[in-house]
Formats: sequence, structure tokens, C-alpha cells
Amino acid sequence: MEIIERYITQLEHLTTSLTTSPVQNTSRLISAISSELSFLRRSSNAKAASCSNAPFFTATGDAALRLSEVYGRDVSCEACLDQDSGGVFEKCEAGGDYEEDDDDDEEEEEGESDEDDPKVPSSNCKEWIQTAGQYPVHFVVPKVVICFTSMTQESEELSDPSNIALVNALELLGVHVVFGIDSLALWIQENCISAASSTQDSLLTDTLNLDLTTLISLVSDTCHRFERIPKHVFDVDALIAQEKAEAEAPLLKELYPLFATRTLVTTRTAFLKFIPIASKIAGPFEKHRIRLLFDPSRTPTDILKLLHEATATTEVSESQVLEWTSAGILISKVGVIEDEPSDRFVRLLTPTPPPTKRKGEKARQQPIKISEPNVFIYGTADRYHGRL
Repeated sequence: MEIIERYITQLEHLTTSLTTSPVQNTSRLISAISSELSFLRRSSNAKAASCSNAPFFTATGDAALRLSEVYGRDVSCEACLDQDSGGVFEKCEAGGDYEEDDDDDEEEEEGESDEDDPKVPSSNCKEWIQTAGQYPVHFVVPKVVICFTSMTQESEELSDPSNIALVNALELLGVHVVFGIDSLALWIQENCISAASSTQDSLLTDTLNLDLTTLISLVSDTCHRFERIPKHVFDVDALIAQEKAEAEAPLLKELYPLFATRTLVTTRTAFLKFIPIASKIAGPFEKHRIRLLFDPSRTPTDILKLLHEATATTEVSESQVLEWTSAGILISKVGVIEDEPSDRFVRLLTPTPPPTKRKGEKARQQPIKISEPNVFIYGTADRYHGRL
């Protein structure tokens, strides 16, 4: 059959392209394509073509390949399905080609067809919009885009009343509808990448709440004097990975431009987790940076006392620290605020009620999936949305 042969050719070409491309997480898709090819090679009737997943696999793979070109970096096949990628949730939809089969011509019973009902895909889009709302990027909700890969803006199918109704229904939900992978790539280029490159930190709020990892990075010798540290000290897997990351992209060069014009704070919980680490393992240069980092006028008295006790023993002067600090130091930049998590973060500490069980089965509460310190640290930022 012509359609099956075309599907086989498309999938074989796609497998080769994915295997040699920088697109990540392709193994599951390639495995599915392999199974689909086996199915198609054994089939020779219209029903096989009508139920084939070839159009969907082709749409997914082609989208991943095209978006990899647009972003100028590796993307994941899964990012083209339903994950956040640069502030956009991308979803590729593709339908199959159908041929009439005279041997199995059955009429569909009245009332069972979903063809003219725009609520069918719309119900999925409602879920995607809800998901996007739950995963804001710096408090900005990602956009939801649905791409019909087999159509273009000039396609005759778009004049069909049912398709017009579908597009209208999607747009009323707040979904951006595009036709063809090239149109999707262009839309992302114009609405996401260009906007982001013109103002790199446009999504960041005026006040940033620093977590434990960021505090450590701001004072760490690894970030401040990486070139002067003997490479043999990076002798365990975690340190080797850190050395590689710092060598490829020095962290403070990325952070400082973002921090320079913003107010920086950290929560009491983050500080109380940070200061024992500093007291036990920080070197003299790192302890001096810690003393310089916090703003006494924006830090509670009891916190200042702990700060001075943890960093009192230091054998270097400020001039030495500055000499051995290539990235510069944020002086009196960070204030300490009280924990005040939002209600929705506090609710995360309550175990989920057990699901309904059959008679005789033992019910079990769902485990809490976030630690209490993280609730206080990130929940405080969530309460104020960066407006502290």
C-alpha cells in the first residue's frame, strides 16, 4: 500500500536523523519507531494505515530536530511533547492518513463521532494550561502552543467549519495555534528567543531570594579563585563534576550581572543551614567573604552574632581576599529576612490523604515530597513573588 510504504520511508529517514542529531532523550522514541516499523512491514491493509502512529512519531521527531536548530542547543524529544522549554509548552499533534477499505465498510452509529466536537482536543489543552499555571518561570506562566504539523495556513482543511470551530475553541482557551513545524519554529523565535535575548534578565524580579546553594557559590573558593586551586584536589566525583562545570561556564560571571542591580535576601532557615557549613569547612578566604557578604543593617541581631562567631577565626586581611578573588565580591549585599512561607507551600507539609482502597487492603498515606526547610525558603519567596 502506498501510504504504508510512505510511512516506512518517513520513519526510516527519521530514525537516521535522530541517531546522528544532538537531540537528547531519543531512545524511547527510536524504540517506538522500531516497533512501528515492524508492525507496518507486516501489514498490507487500510486499517493498518489508519491506526498507525507514524504521523505522530514523525511530528515529534521533526519538531525536536527543527527546534534544536532554532534554540541553537540540544533539546529533548520530550520537550516537544509537554515539557517546559524556554517558557513554552510545545505540543505536536498529528493525525493519520486514511484510505477506504471496501471489505470493511462499516457505518458509525449516530452520536458516537467526535470528529465535529472541538471539546475533544480542548479538554487536553485545558490540562496543559492548568499544568503551565502550576509551573511559572519566575512567576511568569509559560505559554501553551499547539502545532498541527500536517497543515499550513493555506491548507484547504482550514476552511472546513469543524476545523474553524476547533481553532476558535483552542484560542478561546488561551492556546496559541500554529500550522506546520516551520511556523512553530518561527513563533518561538519571535515570541521567546528574541524577547529573551533582548533582555536576558527580564523575567527576574527586583528582589531575589537566595537559597543555600547560591550562598555557598557566592563565597566559595571554587568560584572565586578556581584558576589558583591545584587540580589534584578535585579528587571525588562531586568535585570533579564541579570542576568541569566551573571550567566550562564560570558561575559568578553569570550571576553577578543579574545580582548587581537587584536587592538580595535570604531567609532565616537558609542562613541557619548555611552558617554551620561555613563554620566547619570554609577556609580563611571563604570566611572573610561571608563577613563581607551580609548587610548588617538588614540582618537581625541574633543572626549577626552567629555570623561573627562562625567567621571570627580568619588569618587573612581584606586586601588579601580581594587579591585572591578574580570575580570580585558582593559587599553588604545580602539581607536576612524571617521565614514566612505562603499557605500553599505550608500545605505541602501535610501528608496527602490515603487513596480509597478495596476492602481488606491497607490504606497508606502518601509521603511528603518536600522538606520543611525548602518549604520555608522557597515558600517565603512564593508568598511575595519577589516583591520583598
